[in-house]
Amino acid sequence: MCCSAAVASTSTSPSRSFSSKGTLSFAGAAGEFISSGKHLNLSDPAGKISFTQQGPGDIQITFEHGDTEYDANFSTGSNQRFGAGTYAHAQRYGMDDSGQPGLEISGDGRSCNKISGSYQVAGVKYSADGTISTFAATFEQLCDDSKVPLRGSVSISSQ
Repeated sequence: MCCSAAVASTSTSPSRSFSSKGTLSFAGAAGEFISSGKHLNLSDPAGKISFTQQGPGDIQITFEHGDTEYDANFSTGSNQRFGAGTYAHAQRYGMDDSGQPGLEISGDGRSCNKISGSYQVAGVKYSADGTISTFAATFEQLCDDSKVPLRGSVSISSQ
């Protein structure tokens, strides 16, 4: 009973998945957990990119390349559409407090228990049915109590 609210979706529309093209690029200094201090650039056609949209202000993007998989997840925290601008004081995606934006970059067996950070949506377009057709953002994520940020960018467009 403790955690049912954390998993419940606030969306009234069903989840939809799409194939897409795009790029996920990020890096962190030595000591940053998700990147292990390395730079990573995942893009098509070398890998498979897909995204799921739970609602107008929620997007889960998956980048697969061989045995490597990374996820980039974002939410407005209010079930409102994304708009160009900064989403400050983001918390761990899926565990964010009501009204707080969500953010989570994870993969290759690495994820954070607690996330803080922000992201800036540079561009987003919706199709006539309300689904996201393009999404571009930059982000800064702090994992657990680390002071070493993960910084990067993501861009996708549906095919």
